[in-house]
Amino acid sequence: FAIKRVNLDGKEIESGTVQEKLNVGSGTITVEYENKTEDGADILNVVASEGLSGDIDLSALSSKATNIVIGPRAFWCNKDITSVILPDNTVEIRPHAFTGCTNLSRIQLPGSLKKLGEYALTGCNSLVTIIFENEETIVGEGAIVPLNQKINIYSFKNLQEDTPYRYCMSNDRLIWNNLLQNIEA
Repeated sequence: FAIKRVNLDGKEIESGTVQEKLNVGSGTITVEYENKTEDGADILNVVASEGLSGDIDLSALSSKATNIVIGPRAFWCNKDITSVILPDNTVEIRPHAFTGCTNLSRIQLPGSLKKLGEYALTGCNSLVTIIFENEETIVGEGAIVPLNQKINIYSFKNLQEDTPYRYCMSNDRLIWNNLLQNIEA
């Protein structure tokens, strides 16, 4: 019994992983498409990037698969990215995905995000804004490590009281903003 599905170009495939390059803004990303979950949901893994710069909008990827995963080191040390918009169905950002993106200043993490991997945003020296849309996102050890600047973190919950954020709590450079309180005020 083979599950029939199509790759990113609409060609039918039966099994295995399909790897493709997609044009995004000024550069390309390499993705792997696979049917991996027990319920038959498909996964699109962003595994590498080349030539990306400025504001990167990956939201169009949401139509390509049920779940989007940003793979380990997918944007590793890209010094030209300034902001990132992730697809609404991004479920995981794996370890070191954005490590060393020194000019990344803003990232919005969608409500579908279940895990922000270890050291995912380490070395993002220009990062000043992180928006968590999901109060249940698990944050891995060292995922957010500001070096010299302060980072505003926005969420609909007081994240600093929750254990998934314990690795971020000791850093006085993180400024926690509870959006729900700001809206009610």
